Amino acid sequence: MGHTRNIVAINLGNSSGRVVLGQWDGSHGTVREVYRFPNAYEDRHGHVVWDTERIWGELLKGIRTAADVTQGEIESIGLDAWGAEYILVHRNGERVGEAFCLRDPRNVPAMERAFTIVARRRIYEITGIQVMPVNALYGLLAHLQESPEEWEQA
Repeated sequence: MGHTRNIVAINLGNSSGRVVLGQWDGSHGTVREVYRFPNAYEDRHGHVVWDTERIWGELLKGIRTAADVTQGEIESIGLDAWGAEYILVHRNGERVGEAFCLRDPRNVPAMERAFTIVARRRIYEITGIQVMPVNALYGLLAHLQESPEEWEQA
């Protein structure tokens, strides 16, 4: 048998995050969860947001756990997270504003406002995705309208 390849996969879900270690020795593979943590959005100032600092800390704990298991021999790390959310980032790399959850209630009225700018059918034609309030487009529109100063910083 040759050198074992250690690959870490991280999944961020709405209720939990998990770190999984995949190992391949050239002929046999194993996959096992090495770390799991609770994950939940929270209500902050009337908005539904993610606590990114806590999530980051949990991710680091999970990667350290995988590194302990493999004696620091990790070949790659992949991350799967939510595809309908966003974080505004300043050019210096710092987050601008909150990390809004796709379930933030501001998205529903923002979606309706979007249809006054671009027709619903045209939004579907452009994006190719189902038109739903959880789509990042509506969160971005709400963010722009509520906090244009943050938009300018990003």
